[in-house]
Amino acid sequence: LEARGFQGMASTVHPGRPRSSRLAPSPASLGAAPLCPRHMSSPNGTDDAQGSPAVDIYKDVLVRFAGEADHLCVSSHVLGLASPVFHAMLTSGMAEERNRCVEIAADIGTKEQFREFYGFLLPAAALKREVREDNVDGLLAFSDYYQVSDVKDACERFLLEEPVSVDRLIQAEMRGIYAQRRRCVESLAADPRAKLSQLEAHPKLLLEVACRAQQCVLESRDEAAARIRKRIAAASQRVFAKIPCTVRTSDGSRLDEFARDAILLLEQDLLPPA
Repeated sequence: LEARGFQGMASTVHPGRPRSSRLAPSPASLGAAPLCPRHMSSPNGTDDAQGSPAVDIYKDVLVRFAGEADHLCVSSHVLGLASPVFHAMLTSGMAEERNRCVEIAADIGTKEQFREFYGFLLPAAALKREVREDNVDGLLAFSDYYQVSDVKDACERFLLEEPVSVDRLIQAEMRGIYAQRRRCVESLAADPRAKLSQLEAHPKLLLEVACRAQQCVLESRDEAAARIRKRIAAASQRVFAKIPCTVRTSDGSRLDEFARDAILLLEQDLLPPA
Protein backbone atom coordinates (compact mmCIF):
# COMPACT_ATOMS: atom_id res chain seq x y z
CA LEU A 1 0.00 0.00 0.00
CA GLU A 2 2.84 2.36 0.89
CA ALA A 3 4.54 1.64 -2.41
CA ARG A 4 1.39 2.81 -4.28
CA GLY A 5 1.27 6.00 -2.26
CA PHE A 6 -1.68 5.32 0.04
CA GLN A 7 -0.03 6.82 3.09
CA GLY A 8 -3.00 6.88 5.40
CA MET A 9 -3.84 3.23 4.80
CA ALA A 10 -0.23 2.18 5.25
CA SER A 11 0.07 3.88 8.62
CA THR A 12 -3.20 2.35 9.74
CA VAL A 13 -2.21 -1.20 8.83
CA HIS A 14 1.33 -0.85 10.26
CA PRO A 15 1.21 1.56 13.17
CA GLY A 16 4.86 1.08 14.06
CA ARG A 17 6.24 1.78 10.64
CA PRO A 18 7.27 5.41 9.98
CA ARG A 19 5.12 7.23 7.46
CA SER A 20 6.61 7.68 4.04
CA SER A 21 7.50 11.17 2.87
CA ARG A 22 6.41 10.23 -0.65
CA LEU A 23 3.56 12.36 -1.99
CA ALA A 24 0.19 10.76 -2.71
CA PRO A 25 -0.38 9.99 -6.38
CA SER A 26 -2.16 12.56 -8.51
CA PRO A 27 -5.48 11.72 -10.21
CA ALA A 28 -3.68 11.69 -13.57
CA SER A 29 -1.24 8.99 -12.38
CA LEU A 30 -4.19 6.79 -11.44
CA GLY A 31 -5.81 7.20 -14.85
CA ALA A 32 -8.48 9.75 -13.87
CA ALA A 33 -9.19 12.62 -16.20
CA PRO A 34 -8.34 16.10 -14.98
CA LEU A 35 -11.16 18.37 -13.94
CA CYS A 36 -12.22 21.11 -16.30
CA PRO A 37 -10.55 24.50 -15.86
CA ARG A 38 -12.42 26.98 -13.68
CA HIS A 39 -12.74 29.51 -16.46
CA MET A 40 -14.92 27.18 -18.54
CA SER A 41 -18.68 27.68 -18.49
CA SER A 42 -20.72 25.31 -16.38
CA PRO A 43 -24.04 23.98 -17.73
CA ASN A 44 -26.14 25.68 -15.07
CA GLY A 45 -24.66 29.10 -15.89
CA THR A 46 -22.79 29.50 -12.57
CA ASP A 47 -19.13 29.48 -11.63
CA ASP A 48 -17.80 26.01 -10.86
CA ALA A 49 -16.70 27.05 -7.38
CA GLN A 50 -20.17 28.38 -6.55
CA GLY A 51 -22.33 25.96 -8.46
CA SER A 52 -25.57 24.49 -7.19
CA PRO A 53 -25.23 21.30 -5.09
CA ALA A 54 -27.63 19.67 -7.56
CA VAL A 55 -25.02 19.95 -10.31
CA ASP A 56 -22.45 17.17 -10.54
CA ILE A 57 -19.05 18.50 -9.38
CA TYR A 58 -16.96 16.02 -11.37
CA LYS A 59 -16.93 17.93 -14.62
CA ASP A 60 -14.27 16.06 -16.59
CA VAL A 61 -15.44 16.49 -20.20
CA LEU A 62 -15.40 19.54 -22.44
CA VAL A 63 -18.25 20.00 -24.91
CA ARG A 64 -17.39 22.10 -27.95
CA PHE A 65 -19.95 23.49 -30.40
CA ALA A 66 -19.37 24.12 -34.09
CA GLY A 67 -19.17 27.81 -34.86
CA GLU A 68 -19.17 28.86 -31.20
CA ALA A 69 -16.13 30.04 -29.26
CA ASP A 70 -17.39 29.16 -25.77
CA HIS A 71 -17.51 25.62 -24.39
CA LEU A 72 -19.29 23.79 -21.61
CA CYS A 73 -17.80 21.61 -18.90
CA VAL A 74 -19.89 18.56 -17.95
CA SER A 75 -19.71 15.22 -16.19
CA SER A 76 -18.92 12.08 -18.15
CA HIS A 77 -20.80 10.09 -15.49
CA VAL A 78 -24.04 12.00 -16.09
CA LEU A 79 -23.70 11.71 -19.87
CA GLY A 80 -22.79 8.02 -19.84
CA LEU A 81 -25.57 6.98 -17.48
CA ALA A 82 -28.25 8.82 -19.48
CA SER A 83 -27.14 8.12 -23.04
CA PRO A 84 -25.81 4.90 -24.62
CA VAL A 85 -24.23 7.05 -27.34
CA PHE A 86 -22.23 9.11 -24.85
CA HIS A 87 -21.37 5.95 -22.93
CA ALA A 88 -19.88 4.39 -26.06
CA MET A 89 -17.99 7.57 -26.90
CA LEU A 90 -16.43 7.89 -23.47
CA THR A 91 -15.63 4.24 -22.67
CA SER A 92 -14.72 2.53 -25.95
CA GLY A 93 -11.32 4.06 -26.69
CA MET A 94 -12.75 6.57 -29.13
CA ALA A 95 -11.28 10.03 -29.64
CA GLU A 96 -13.81 11.50 -27.18
CA GLU A 97 -12.47 9.27 -24.40
CA ARG A 98 -8.81 9.99 -25.16
CA ASN A 99 -9.27 13.76 -25.49
CA ARG A 100 -12.04 14.10 -22.88
CA CYS A 101 -13.82 16.30 -25.39
CA VAL A 102 -17.13 15.96 -27.27
CA GLU A 103 -17.78 17.89 -30.48
CA ILE A 104 -21.39 18.92 -31.21
CA ALA A 105 -22.21 19.55 -34.87
CA ALA A 106 -24.28 22.59 -35.81
CA ASP A 107 -27.09 20.47 -37.24
CA ILE A 108 -27.61 18.81 -33.84
CA GLY A 109 -27.96 21.93 -31.74
CA THR A 110 -26.45 24.96 -30.05
CA LYS A 111 -24.70 25.49 -26.74
CA GLU A 112 -27.84 26.89 -25.11
CA GLN A 113 -29.91 23.94 -26.33
CA PHE A 114 -27.34 21.50 -24.96
CA ARG A 115 -27.30 23.37 -21.64
CA GLU A 116 -31.06 22.88 -21.39
CA PHE A 117 -30.75 19.23 -22.42
CA TYR A 118 -28.01 18.56 -19.85
CA GLY A 119 -30.24 20.00 -17.14
CA PHE A 120 -32.74 17.21 -17.84
CA LEU A 121 -30.01 14.62 -17.24
CA LEU A 122 -28.94 15.85 -13.80
CA PRO A 123 -30.58 13.68 -11.11
CA ALA A 124 -31.77 16.48 -8.80
CA ALA A 125 -32.16 19.41 -11.19
CA ALA A 126 -34.23 17.38 -13.65
CA LEU A 127 -37.10 17.16 -11.16
CA LYS A 128 -37.79 20.88 -11.64
CA ARG A 129 -37.45 20.86 -15.41
CA GLU A 130 -40.36 20.86 -17.84
CA VAL A 131 -40.75 20.77 -21.59
CA ARG A 132 -41.92 24.09 -23.01
CA GLU A 133 -42.63 25.59 -26.39
CA ASP A 134 -39.31 27.44 -26.35
CA ASN A 135 -37.14 24.40 -25.55
CA VAL A 136 -38.92 21.40 -27.07
CA ASP A 137 -37.14 21.56 -30.44
CA GLY A 138 -33.65 21.51 -28.94
CA LEU A 139 -34.53 18.84 -26.39
CA LEU A 140 -36.02 16.63 -29.07
CA ALA A 141 -32.99 17.01 -31.35
CA PHE A 142 -30.45 16.13 -28.64
CA SER A 143 -32.52 13.34 -27.06
CA ASP A 144 -33.10 11.71 -30.44
CA TYR A 145 -29.46 11.92 -31.55
CA TYR A 146 -28.05 10.71 -28.24
CA GLN A 147 -30.88 8.21 -27.60
CA VAL A 148 -32.19 9.53 -24.30
CA SER A 149 -35.64 7.95 -24.53
CA ASP A 150 -37.19 9.48 -21.39
CA VAL A 151 -36.55 13.03 -22.58
CA LYS A 152 -37.65 12.16 -26.10
CA ASP A 153 -40.93 10.67 -24.84
CA ALA A 154 -41.57 13.80 -22.77
CA CYS A 155 -41.08 15.92 -25.89
CA GLU A 156 -43.54 13.82 -27.87
CA ARG A 157 -46.18 14.03 -25.13
CA PHE A 158 -45.83 17.81 -25.20
CA LEU A 159 -46.05 18.02 -29.00
CA LEU A 160 -49.20 15.88 -29.07
CA GLU A 161 -50.97 18.77 -27.34
CA GLU A 162 -49.58 21.42 -29.69
CA PRO A 163 -51.14 22.62 -33.00
CA VAL A 164 -50.37 20.58 -36.11
CA SER A 165 -48.33 22.04 -38.97
CA VAL A 166 -46.29 20.85 -41.94
CA ASP A 167 -43.10 21.70 -40.03
CA ARG A 168 -44.22 19.51 -37.12
CA LEU A 169 -44.86 16.64 -39.52
CA ILE A 170 -41.37 16.97 -41.01
CA GLN A 171 -39.91 17.12 -37.51
CA ALA A 172 -41.83 14.01 -36.42
CA GLU A 173 -40.56 12.11 -39.47
CA MET A 174 -36.95 13.21 -38.87
CA ARG A 175 -36.95 12.44 -35.14
CA GLY A 176 -38.96 9.21 -35.26
CA ILE A 177 -41.88 10.20 -33.02
CA TYR A 178 -44.57 8.12 -34.64
CA ALA A 179 -47.69 9.02 -32.66
CA GLN A 180 -47.09 12.67 -33.50
CA ARG A 181 -46.39 11.72 -37.12
CA ARG A 182 -49.72 9.88 -37.49
CA ARG A 183 -51.57 12.76 -35.87
CA CYS A 184 -50.02 15.28 -38.25
CA VAL A 185 -50.80 13.17 -41.33
CA GLU A 186 -54.45 12.76 -40.30
CA SER A 187 -54.90 16.43 -39.49
CA LEU A 188 -53.24 17.76 -42.65
CA ALA A 189 -55.14 15.29 -44.84
CA ALA A 190 -58.45 16.46 -43.41
CA ASP A 191 -57.63 20.16 -43.80
CA PRO A 192 -58.31 21.45 -47.34
CA ARG A 193 -56.46 24.69 -46.50
CA ALA A 194 -53.21 22.96 -45.56
CA LYS A 195 -50.24 24.27 -47.56
CA LEU A 196 -48.52 21.10 -48.70
CA SER A 197 -46.02 22.85 -50.95
CA GLN A 198 -43.52 22.61 -48.07
CA LEU A 199 -43.53 18.85 -48.54
CA GLU A 200 -42.03 19.02 -52.05
CA ALA A 201 -38.65 18.12 -50.57
CA HIS A 202 -40.27 15.18 -48.76
CA PRO A 203 -42.07 13.17 -51.47
CA LYS A 204 -42.80 10.23 -49.18
CA LEU A 205 -44.69 12.42 -46.73
CA LEU A 206 -46.43 14.31 -49.54
CA LEU A 207 -47.69 11.06 -51.09
CA GLU A 208 -48.88 9.76 -47.72
CA VAL A 209 -50.82 12.93 -46.94
CA ALA A 210 -52.35 12.99 -50.45
CA CYS A 211 -53.46 9.34 -50.23
CA ARG A 212 -54.96 9.89 -46.80
CA ALA A 213 -56.76 13.02 -48.07
CA GLN A 214 -58.29 10.95 -50.89
CA GLN A 215 -59.45 8.37 -48.37
CA CYS A 216 -61.02 11.12 -46.27
CA VAL A 217 -62.98 12.34 -49.30
CA LEU A 218 -64.28 8.84 -50.06
CA GLU A 219 -65.18 8.23 -46.43
CA SER A 220 -67.03 11.53 -46.15
CA ARG A 221 -68.91 10.82 -49.40
CA ASP A 222 -69.97 7.40 -48.15
CA GLU A 223 -71.07 8.85 -44.83
CA ALA A 224 -73.07 11.56 -46.61
CA ALA A 225 -74.72 8.99 -48.88
CA ALA A 226 -75.68 6.86 -45.89
CA ARG A 227 -77.26 9.85 -44.16
CA ILE A 228 -79.24 10.79 -47.30
CA ARG A 229 -80.51 7.22 -47.78
CA LYS A 230 -81.66 7.21 -44.18
CA ARG A 231 -83.53 10.47 -44.68
CA ILE A 232 -85.13 9.19 -47.92
CA ALA A 233 -86.29 6.01 -46.22
CA ALA A 234 -87.79 7.96 -43.32
CA ALA A 235 -89.54 10.39 -45.70
CA SER A 236 -91.00 7.59 -47.82
CA GLN A 237 -92.38 5.89 -44.74
CA ARG A 238 -94.10 9.11 -43.66
CA VAL A 239 -95.57 9.58 -47.17
CA PHE A 240 -96.99 6.07 -47.39
CA ALA A 241 -98.37 6.32 -43.88
CA LYS A 242 -100.63 9.20 -45.07
CA ILE A 243 -102.02 7.28 -48.10
CA PRO A 244 -105.58 5.96 -47.37
CA CYS A 245 -105.83 2.20 -47.01
CA THR A 246 -108.42 1.98 -49.80
CA VAL A 247 -105.99 3.63 -52.23
CA ARG A 248 -103.14 1.40 -51.21
CA THR A 249 -105.12 -1.78 -51.50
CA SER A 250 -106.92 -0.98 -54.76
CA ASP A 251 -103.76 -0.98 -56.84
CA GLY A 252 -100.88 -1.93 -54.55
CA SER A 253 -98.51 -2.99 -57.31
CA ARG A 254 -98.78 0.39 -59.03
CA LEU A 255 -98.05 2.24 -55.77
CA ASP A 256 -95.01 0.09 -55.04
CA GLU A 257 -93.64 0.73 -58.51
CA PHE A 258 -94.24 4.46 -58.12
CA ALA A 259 -92.47 4.50 -54.76
CA ARG A 260 -89.41 2.73 -56.14
CA ASP A 261 -89.19 5.19 -59.05
CA ALA A 262 -89.55 8.16 -56.71
CA ILE A 263 -86.82 6.91 -54.37
CA LEU A 264 -84.51 6.23 -57.35
CA LEU A 265 -85.02 9.77 -58.64
CA LEU A 266 -84.33 11.21 -55.19
CA GLU A 267 -81.13 9.23 -54.88
CA GLN A 268 -79.93 10.35 -58.30
CA ASP A 269 -80.53 14.00 -57.40
CA LEU A 270 -79.22 13.95 -53.84
CA LEU A 271 -76.48 11.35 -53.68
CA PRO A 272 -72.96 12.28 -54.87
CA PRO A 273 -71.78 10.48 -58.03
CA ALA A 274 -69.90 7.22 -57.46
